[in-house]
Amino acid sequence: MPWLLAALIFGTYATLTITNYNRFAAHSYDLGIFDEAVRQYATLHAPVVHIKGVNFLILGDHFSPLLAALAPVYRVFPSALTLEVGQAALFAISVVPITKLAMRHTSAARGIAIGAAYGIAWGLQQAVNVDFHEICLAVPLLACSLCALVDRRWRACVA
Repeated sequence: MPWLLAALIFGTYATLTITNYNRFAAHSYDLGIFDEAVRQYATLHAPVVHIKGVNFLILGDHFSPLLAALAPVYRVFPSALTLEVGQAALFAISVVPITKLAMRHTSAARGIAIGAAYGIAWGLQQAVNVDFHEICLAVPLLACSLCALVDRRWRACVA
């Protein structure tokens, strides 16, 4: 059930982001900035982002080497939309540990309700609505860390 819930949330967020993308409804420069950075990683170049300035190395502004993790997918699907859909997937994946934790500590039905409430929470909705940002890479990690904290698995929490 947690994975099914994550799939439903992914479908919802991916549909929203694809619709916004196709309507040219970008809300910030971040999508262009990160698209350019990941494009550079995908071609095995330093993440120089000319949107920020001539030969501007993004690592001095947004030190996010984890963005390179998106490069293999971007190389196959070279589009800013890849980043947007990837963000929707990362947010949806974070639903799984939260739902499993809630199911372990309550009941299956309540756990699914808590996972759904988390997945459609205002904060995640707004993050999807304002285009891509590197914070999406941290959301599944933070969800896992918080679950480990609740379960008092200290090493996993710190890792």
